Amino acid sequence: AFRLAVAEIPKWEVLEQAHLGIFSFTKYLMWRDLQDRTEQLKANRVVRHLIDHPGEAFAQEQHDPAEFEHLDETHRPQDILAPLLADSSQLKAICAIDAGRDLVLEGPPGTGKSQTITNLIAHSLARGKTVLFVSEKMAALSVVHRRLNDIGLGPFCLELHSSKSKKSEVLQQLAGSLDLAGQRTADDWSREAERLAVLRQELNGLVDALHREYPNGLTVYEAMGTSIAHAGERTAPMPWSDPLTHDRAALDALREAARRIQALAGAIGELRGHPLALIGRPDWSPGWGDDLMGAAQALERAATVLRERTATLAAQLGIGASGMGLRAHGLLDELADLLLAAPGVPTGLARQAHDAPTRARLQALARHGAARNAAWLRLGDGWSATLAKLDAVALLGEWSLATSTWWPKSWFAQRAVTGRLSGFRADGRRPTAEQVRAMLGPLGEINDEDAFLRAAQADAQALLDDAYAGAETDWNALAAHETWAARFAEAVARLAGGDGARADALRAALQPLVTEHRATLAAGGAAGRALVGYREAWLDLRQHLAAVEALAQPVAPLVGDEDADGALERLRGLMQTWQGARRLLQPWCLWRSAREAAIARGLQGVVGDLESGAIALGEVESHFELGYRSWWLKRVIDRDPVLRGFSSADHERKIREFRAADQRFQKLTERYIAATLAGRIPAAGGAAASADSELGRLRRERQKQRGHMPVRQLVQALPTLLPRLKPCLLMSPLSVSQYLDAGYAQFDLVVFDEASQIPVWDAVGVIARGRQLAVVGDPKQLPPTNFFNKSAEPEEGVAVEEQVQDLESILDECLGAGMNRLSLQWHYRSRHESLITFSNVTYYDSRLVTFPSPVTDDVAVRFERVAGVYDRGGSRTNRAEADAIVAAIEAHHLDPARSHLTLGVVTFNQPQQALIETLLDARRRAAPALDRAIAARSQGTQEKLFIKNLENVQGDERDVIFFSITYGPDAAGKMTMNFGPLNGEGGHRRLNVAISRAREAVVIFSTLLPEQIDLARVRAAGVRDLKHYLEFAIRGARALAAQSTPTGLDPDSPFEVAVIGMLRSRGWVVHPQVGCSGYRIDLAVVDPRAPGRYLVGIECDGRTYHSGATARDRDRLRQHVLESLGWRIHRIWSTDWWLDPEGEIGKITRLLETLVTQPEEPAQAEPATAVADPAASTFP
Repeated sequence: AFRLAVAEIPKWEVLEQAHLGIFSFTKYLMWRDLQDRTEQLKANRVVRHLIDHPGEAFAQEQHDPAEFEHLDETHRPQDILAPLLADSSQLKAICAIDAGRDLVLEGPPGTGKSQTITNLIAHSLARGKTVLFVSEKMAALSVVHRRLNDIGLGPFCLELHSSKSKKSEVLQQLAGSLDLAGQRTADDWSREAERLAVLRQELNGLVDALHREYPNGLTVYEAMGTSIAHAGERTAPMPWSDPLTHDRAALDALREAARRIQALAGAIGELRGHPLALIGRPDWSPGWGDDLMGAAQALERAATVLRERTATLAAQLGIGASGMGLRAHGLLDELADLLLAAPGVPTGLARQAHDAPTRARLQALARHGAARNAAWLRLGDGWSATLAKLDAVALLGEWSLATSTWWPKSWFAQRAVTGRLSGFRADGRRPTAEQVRAMLGPLGEINDEDAFLRAAQADAQALLDDAYAGAETDWNALAAHETWAARFAEAVARLAGGDGARADALRAALQPLVTEHRATLAAGGAAGRALVGYREAWLDLRQHLAAVEALAQPVAPLVGDEDADGALERLRGLMQTWQGARRLLQPWCLWRSAREAAIARGLQGVVGDLESGAIALGEVESHFELGYRSWWLKRVIDRDPVLRGFSSADHERKIREFRAADQRFQKLTERYIAATLAGRIPAAGGAAASADSELGRLRRERQKQRGHMPVRQLVQALPTLLPRLKPCLLMSPLSVSQYLDAGYAQFDLVVFDEASQIPVWDAVGVIARGRQLAVVGDPKQLPPTNFFNKSAEPEEGVAVEEQVQDLESILDECLGAGMNRLSLQWHYRSRHESLITFSNVTYYDSRLVTFPSPVTDDVAVRFERVAGVYDRGGSRTNRAEADAIVAAIEAHHLDPARSHLTLGVVTFNQPQQALIETLLDARRRAAPALDRAIAARSQGTQEKLFIKNLENVQGDERDVIFFSITYGPDAAGKMTMNFGPLNGEGGHRRLNVAISRAREAVVIFSTLLPEQIDLARVRAAGVRDLKHYLEFAIRGARALAAQSTPTGLDPDSPFEVAVIGMLRSRGWVVHPQVGCSGYRIDLAVVDPRAPGRYLVGIECDGRTYHSGATARDRDRLRQHVLESLGWRIHRIWSTDWWLDPEGEIGKITRLLETLVTQPEEPAQAEPATAVADPAASTFP
């Protein structure tokens, strides 16, 4: 009928065909959840953003990346309730979420995602929060659930991962929680937290003291390293007392001053003996240079003239005067001045001028004469010179008698005296009584002086000739003559320079000139002309010398020692040198300028060492740095009680106590959290609950034998009781829709694990059920795909794996929206660093903290070449590789030395996986021993042998991984660049997952060689990385352009250089910076008995030690991981080495000698607390 109805309608026809399809309804509830509750879901801020604003930045409060960088300072031990030992990157994530942040937590392979999630859940539960933990894979959920059980929190968690969870099992879990009701004491926890905080603060105090950056930008550790590196070298003194004197700018200015004097001193060459060394002027200009050269030339001429005039004068005087010092020239000028004055001096005195007693008598004569004149002046005016003839003593007696008798007799007596004295008055009048009394004292002095002069008259006349006239002598002239005589005698003696014989010779030569031949000293005489010429030349020299000094501002006298002979020749030579070095004036003045500036800043010690030649021209900057740091270091230690009181023995005791306390605190935290949660559970044996109450409903359900309430209904019936019994639910996205009604109360925190494999639409319903979101996963690992949704046969000629499409994950969506993100950084899985090196370098920018193995010939990644072919057009397998892997599996399980190691096989596609499984099954049937070994190994462990492909291996790990590359040339030798899913957009993610599954070793079975991959023919990142990974497997770390060899870096500090040097000088082979990641062991000593192994790792307290963000990172966790890998670690403290390097090298030498001479004992690592499953045995 229908065919007939449409028969006349154009372009309509009926075709008789049938199509079959398989429709899955497993996600129907999830679809209904999204379909029916869109607006309700959008009440959640994250969901609303994902629905309404996909691809846009998420509007939220962004956390400061440095907010949690100093956890020990911002958080007390009791602030972070983490029962499992956690590194700082894990604790940061917990703190960020605790602060209310929505967070993306990136967890690269082996960085402890499950441990972090376990700690996060434990911390959140202890804070009274409810947690919904969601994982697509049961395996990931089980790991977390198992860890929660291990720390005693299993009874507070409800596992509902499967959509077919049994009602009886759920009721059993709830009943188990009721049995825990009641509060348990946790006093020990609080006390241990306080003790741990004190220990932690003390350990951090040393790190802060050593590595705190002071205002000048220095740290004590840096300064100590410099001091250690230059131990025993000369250090320049520094003038400051306060180590806080300089900030960074001030220290940079000092360094600039040091660099400037180094550069300018180097530009002029050797400072000592420099031709311009005496010039102190710091400012140069062309005009000044011309003036200085002109003055130098004039001074040179003046010195020449003075030399000639000196010779002429010496000839006239009959004295030796060649090559005199400058002071002698001045003395000669004084003598010339005295000789020119000699004609005016009495001949007798000139003859006796050198006789000191004669000069003394003349001095006394002049003194008495001057005293007589002074006394006469005191007589006053009106008295005649004849008064001096009166006897003052007699006159005094007469006047005293006249004034002491009775009146009127006294009147007559006084008139008699005054009448007689009137004859000695110039006006003839009587003197008054006052005048008489005033005259008597001076008259007595005049009488005395006249008596002395009369006694000395003969001697005076002999010395002074006509110059002596008794009382009328010009006593000032007489004093001047005596002064001339004294100066003349002194000038001769000084010119002789203390040489008695020379003094006698000078006196003998000059005596005739000042006596008999004094006429020649007159201006017209020959000697007089020579004297005047000399004095003019000397004055000219002094004037020109002053001019040069004013211009040059010399740093020392230009002629040097003024008493040294040859002054004029030195001065002439110096001026000639200056004129010859005129081109050096400008650089020399620049040096002087820099020198003055440096001294003004306090660098006089450095300048002094440079100028004295104590340091070379090119060492100024380093000399300053050493001097400054040495001074600064001592001043800082003077003020810092931590450094002053440091003892390595005591500090290591504190480390041991801290480790023990930290471990005890973890166990106490387990009990504290459990006690806290148990205290929130209502007592099952308490007051009877009504049948309609939640507790009553639960009791009723427990008592039933059958017909239990469905899980969804049970959850709905216990809205307040369930969060108290089971504050943590562990579910899958599907089971969330299955068991949690739309109206179920929101969880405080929703945590996704392996979020890179959860599609956005699977996550939205879960996110909406929480107030806060934590998305944990690795964007460098597998995204969600449609691989497991393929139920139909592949298209003809196209492999299933080539049809795989990557889907958008909730992790990618949250990252794209700019949600707060943190990353775990410490890698624990690999017991050999090379296992993770390729991924770390290629995918994680070398950000992962990995730990080296004490085995130096690390071959944990091994390449096994297989002569096979890839069956491209048929089975898409490589039979030869499959056979080789099956043989290797058998060898592994039958080898007693290796059979304890768990094993996994990873292939590039499903057909190769299936082939290996088939061949292995056949081999197990044919080899009962192999079958028994595999079966035995699989019992009692969760890590059975697996054989998987790229698409389903994420989340698994084993000790050893066999990797089948599968692809390669076909039977015809043709090599295509098609590597299945590696050619896709997410191919590199798949490779990253596959190569990071092993803890002990990876063995690559490959027909394909890296050189057969032609990157010119393919651009896929996955194919490119495969080529590089194969190169890495064959050649090792040197195949990575960005990766240095394990011992390829220089020591981290001068301190480490010093340790290496002393160890090597004692015959030990030492490698610095051992490791392939950001964390490296500072020094490692090679075991002489086994050169492929390190005997001891040496850790200093430098940058690596300081890089530990917490005391736990530095002083517990890092060493624990190293010891678990087989290292023996010895610490050397920089403070100890600085004070006593010989003592410290003795300690390490004795340890090394002991280890070599005694049987080696494996280092005992700290027990791996809170880690039960073997999958994480390397994690602390």
